[in-house]
Amino acid sequence: MNVKGFVEKHARKPRGKTIIFWRSVGGRSSIYTDAIIALALKLRGYKTKFILCDKVMSGCLLGRGTGVNRACCGGCYSYGAKALNSYGLSHITYSSLVPNKRTRKFRGIVDSIAYDEIENYVFHGVPVGIFAKNSLTRYLRGEPIEPRRHRAYREFLFSSLVCLDAARVYCHRYTPDSAIFQRHFEYVGWGPAYYYFTRNKNINVIGWQGSIDGTKCITMTHCDENFPVLYQVSDSEWKKCKTTKLTEKEIEFTDARLKLSGISREALLHQLGISDDKPIWCIFPHIHSDPGLCPFQWPFDSIDDWLFTTIQAAMDTPGITWILKAHPAERILKTQGVIKMVKDKFPELEKRFIILSPTTKIKTNDLSLVLDGGITLQGSVSFELPALGVPVILGNPDYPGKEFTYNIGTREELISLIHNVASIRAPSRKLQNWAKKFIYHIFVHKKLPVNAAISRKGYKPIATGKVSMLLPGKDSVMDMICDSIVKGGEFTV
Repeated sequence: MNVKGFVEKHARKPRGKTIIFWRSVGGRSSIYTDAIIALALKLRGYKTKFILCDKVMSGCLLGRGTGVNRACCGGCYSYGAKALNSYGLSHITYSSLVPNKRTRKFRGIVDSIAYDEIENYVFHGVPVGIFAKNSLTRYLRGEPIEPRRHRAYREFLFSSLVCLDAARVYCHRYTPDSAIFQRHFEYVGWGPAYYYFTRNKNINVIGWQGSIDGTKCITMTHCDENFPVLYQVSDSEWKKCKTTKLTEKEIEFTDARLKLSGISREALLHQLGISDDKPIWCIFPHIHSDPGLCPFQWPFDSIDDWLFTTIQAAMDTPGITWILKAHPAERILKTQGVIKMVKDKFPELEKRFIILSPTTKIKTNDLSLVLDGGITLQGSVSFELPALGVPVILGNPDYPGKEFTYNIGTREELISLIHNVASIRAPSRKLQNWAKKFIYHIFVHKKLPVNAAISRKGYKPIATGKVSMLLPGKDSVMDMICDSIVKGGEFTV
């Protein structure tokens, strides 16, 4: 018996709850992971529905290009529709939600708006222009946005308007109880709908993403009006986490993740070409081509604004040896990414900073041997360095910084902390231990194994022989996932 037949035979009578999966782009193999969760919910009697774009959006990151009804659009939609149909899962298309009359209206808006006004464009209270800007940044993969004028920008705005309208119409016609998104909240195919749903208090919004360390797991979280970040731990989770003593086995796990390469402090100083006669601080920028978040509620206009503010404050702080370490993932960019951008903004940068390129062989953990502190917007250094005894200043107020980091609420607080880094002391032994507990929680308790072959190369369909594991009581992790989706509760094992 195939998967579809098995589910039809064993599914419970539908209950009142309806869970929608906002896929938008169907042509991604991760649709199979959404489908597996949907099948498990269906077997428990809950109604599910998928939302797919059927060649309506004209600006899309998946196709690596723009233009109405591009050649890849038909294949993208058919891929998603075929995958869902093979499992007996139903879907609704963008075109059924957003008719031609509306798309013509959006085309008129897009063609008439001034290029410089796109980023700040708001429609029905949703800042659709931000999502267009984020998508353009990702699409250009490090190429400068100015002074070139990109038609893609307008196409991304069109797609942002379509996504929002699809969400508005769906909520008007139907009453979903929960909406599930794969983590692409900052881009046009998902962000406007996510923004709209999280402001509807009657809808429980959930986000998921692939494993953060390449294992065959996912992580899931309940979302609110703040855009969730990569390492999300709720206050209730954290309260329990920091009061639980780590076992010897758990300590071994965290120590392995924090292991240094074996280089000596003196050798590292020599490799960096610096001495330790002054405090040494390092700025860790985000990936330039991947916005990574939507700055709606934090005090910086963009990630670039945060970085420029941070570097300017560092330059205004004498008596410190400053390092700038680009993210390793920037190796894939067409240009030099952050480093080129910052050098263009600050011509004197190389005289004031030690610059580590994306291809440097110096590891972040090894830097703990010489650093007196680090500054990051968000990311793993915010808990890795404190666990190694190095203080960290966080630049994103929405990031769930814990007691082992220095957190800011305003631009002025960030600048003040940077100006006074010489007085910032290393985290206590207790705070270092809390950071290690955070690491264990993120990389063990938050990782949810699912019945699919997830790998770095993508997501794969569930094997027919494993479909019975989706039945209630057969897999404690899937039981927890479904229960937490419907009733609330943490997504942890």
